[in-house]
Amino acid sequence: MIFSNGEKRKLITRLTKIEHQITRLNRNLSRKVKGSKNFIKNVKKLHKLYNKVFDIRNDEYQKLSTKIIKNFDLIGLENLSIKNMIKNKRLSHSISQISMVKTLLT
Repeated sequence: MIFSNGEKRKLITRLTKIEHQITRLNRNLSRKVKGSKNFIKNVKKLHKLYNKVFDIRNDEYQKLSTKIIKNFDLIGLENLSIKNMIKNKRLSHSISQISMVKTLLT
């Protein structure tokens, strides 16, 4: 996302470490026996990480929306087909990470 004054919004860097932890826990979860205590513990850890990702993203959306409202008088939106942009393998992760749709709807 680029603002009219040339400032670029960077991706959320705090999520990369958590995403690696999620992938590791998902791998471990696939090796566990369903219904076992270790399976349940692993699922609880995954839920905590997913909630943390959710909270970080919501925090970033709120910060971005307040920054836009405080700094700019007029807000213009470009009509993009985000569903088609997500189909691109190389761009899908970064587009979904900045979550343009949620940012525009907030």
